[in-house]
Amino acid sequence: MPVLPPPELTKAPIESMPAPPREPAKPPAPAGAPRGSTSVAAIPATFFDPSQLTEKPRPLSEPRLDLLLPLLGRAGSASLVLYIDESGNVDGVEVESASLSPDAVERAKVIFAAVRFSPGRFDGVAVKTRVRITVGAEER
Repeated sequence: MPVLPPPELTKAPIESMPAPPREPAKPPAPAGAPRGSTSVAAIPATFFDPSQLTEKPRPLSEPRLDLLLPLLGRAGSASLVLYIDESGNVDGVEVESASLSPDAVERAKVIFAAVRFSPGRFDGVAVKTRVRITVGAEER
């Protein structure tokens, strides 16, 4: 004959039964976040190309190119990529190509790393942006 548990263990009152686990609450979207398919969660943590933005980043001051002049011994150029964060700060500068001297290229990187920008925006939300620029010197 099988052994059965006492009846009080098989019929627990509903109030004493543990509740099913809850899913964690999602944090609210930051103020000004776009709605729908362009929510903050849908925006990748990458640097956008300016062509993808509704508002392109703009420098808040002119770069100090006068600091580059003493290093320009010959004509040439440098193609740089500026990585601008959501606050308008330059996170990094990458050299794509250069025919200027290495010292002039390094100085150009330092000059543009110090420039503050109004950030690029997508539907009103500030986003990281990748901007290409060319710095050059002509034959005198």
